[in-house]
Amino acid sequence: MLNRENSDMRGKERNRRILRSAGANIFAKLISVSGTLLTLPLTLDYLGPERFGVWVTISSFLIMLSFMDLGIGNGVLNAVAAADGRDDRNDMRRNISSGYLTLFSVALALVLVAAMAHATFPWRHVFNVKSDLAVAETAPAMTTFLLCLAGLILLGLVQKVQTALQQGFTASLWQCGGNLLGLGGLFLAIRMESGLPWLVGAFLGGPLAMSLCNTLVYFSREGRDISPSLRCATMQDAMRLARQGFLFMLLQLVSGAFYSSDNLILAQMLGADRVSDYALPAQIFALITSVLGLGLAPLWPAYREALNRRDHSWIARILKRSILLAVLFSAAASTFLVFEGPAILVLWVGPVVQPSFSLLLGFAACKTLEAGAIASAMFMNGRNMILTQTVMVGCTVAVGVSLKLVVVGAYGATGLVWASAASILLCMVLPLAFLLPRMSRAST
Repeated sequence: MLNRENSDMRGKERNRRILRSAGANIFAKLISVSGTLLTLPLTLDYLGPERFGVWVTISSFLIMLSFMDLGIGNGVLNAVAAADGRDDRNDMRRNISSGYLTLFSVALALVLVAAMAHATFPWRHVFNVKSDLAVAETAPAMTTFLLCLAGLILLGLVQKVQTALQQGFTASLWQCGGNLLGLGGLFLAIRMESGLPWLVGAFLGGPLAMSLCNTLVYFSREGRDISPSLRCATMQDAMRLARQGFLFMLLQLVSGAFYSSDNLILAQMLGADRVSDYALPAQIFALITSVLGLGLAPLWPAYREALNRRDHSWIARILKRSILLAVLFSAAASTFLVFEGPAILVLWVGPVVQPSFSLLLGFAACKTLEAGAIASAMFMNGRNMILTQTVMVGCTVAVGVSLKLVVVGAYGATGLVWASAASILLCMVLPLAFLLPRMSRAST
């Protein structure tokens, strides 16, 4: 009876932390998106078209942060969450220490690359800049970016640790502070009429400074007993984290290939002028996936911790609820966009894109199917079933691209999106419907 009561109390605490973390994740994303919308017109006016092009391109490289840690951060997340389920603080510290040691090597390598590339790499040709000012500023701007990226890779690990311990609310607050500080630094740099390298440093310096503060505060107070130590790091743990990280990175790369291939197929098969007919509606529907990903992310460490406590009743209950709620949310949001999407596009970019009803309906089908897959992926991440996910996504890419190449010539962008929906249904949703009931009952 006592064990049942303890399990119920833990379940309620997990639910509370999940809701807090999900709300904080979405709020942090809103701050980030709002900052982007505010800075684009400001930097365009200040930098001019050519240097603004360099700025936007460098800013887009921030997606590299998800890959440049080689997936090691996600490996640490799983290891720490599992140790939390066993109440093993020593194992947490060993994995955290090994993670920092491995990421220090990655960051150091990036710093060396930045130093060598600064004087020798032809950045002016990469960005195709012509003016003397743009040529002079491009290499220092890229060097500044790479150095900040190295710092963010290393110092960002504390957020993975906090997420693993279901303290995503705290991690997101620090992230919000970093985004706001970076935005303030950008405004200050523009006001002082600084050059492009200073703008890059000011914008990324805010998140970097907040990550440093978060690391120092967390590991000197609440996480003092699990703070990283060189003597606690082991080569065995570092190699294990690197292997797990590689699988996470591979999964991210394969998933990215599924979506990035669409515009390329359209451009090659029908011409670049047809890409906007697909890409712009895809952007507004992508908001659904983004919100779902942020809202469901706190489930990952909660599943991992619950699996190690063998709290299978909570897992089965939350898994069913999360899939149902994700599908219902996506279906409702997609239905709204099917009918209001054309008006939203007119407000956004004018009447240049007029998507067909069948195209919008295809996007709605895709996002509704994806919703269940995203909710399921959080559970599979918690079970460390990354290779299984990679195989499933790889099959989805192979089937999807094959179908798209067959139908795009006859049906254009509409055929493309319905081919995506069919591949998701065949290669992800149906296998998950078979696998999930068995996996949720299995022991760790």
